[in-house]
Amino acid sequence: MRRAAAPTALLVLVTLAACGGVSLRGARGTTAETAPSSPFPRADRAPIPADRPTPLPVPGGVVPTPANGVRTPDQRRICRTESVPREWIAVAYVEAEGQCPARQDVGTSANAAIITHLPTKSLGTVLDVCLDQRVPIDWQILRGEPVADPAACPGAARGEAPTTRRIRRWR
Repeated sequence: MRRAAAPTALLVLVTLAACGGVSLRGARGTTAETAPSSPFPRADRAPIPADRPTPLPVPGGVVPTPANGVRTPDQRRICRTESVPREWIAVAYVEAEGQCPARQDVGTSANAAIITHLPTKSLGTVLDVCLDQRVPIDWQILRGEPVADPAACPGAARGEAPTTRRIRRWR
């Protein structure tokens, strides 16, 4: 009778452990839920900010790309009448006829902005951004380097000057 009780007790313990709230404690009493996150978040695990803009369809499916030529999933399109959300930057201005109101102050029909989320970019990332965008902290202007499309941001500069500039994340 005692032999049958041991496997039953083991089965009960295994069942309780599998169904119960078991947490493994690591160094200094941290758990997987409370362990500090890395200061360098991976792009596939980056938190989605509450102010993430609603994406608009891109005409023709063409999205301007970063300077390295790789299309990133963290690009969105917003109307130029909206302010660019915090931690985002405009990389191109495009026409969105019927979806965004026209802006008379820029002298162009490009009424939408393609924006990219900066915190998901790793150190050393190079982007071509619109000239009228503020260069964020942790990014530096790369002077004298050619940009992929100097006319990607119509209305960002006066006259015949390039409308984009190249920046790199340095910290």
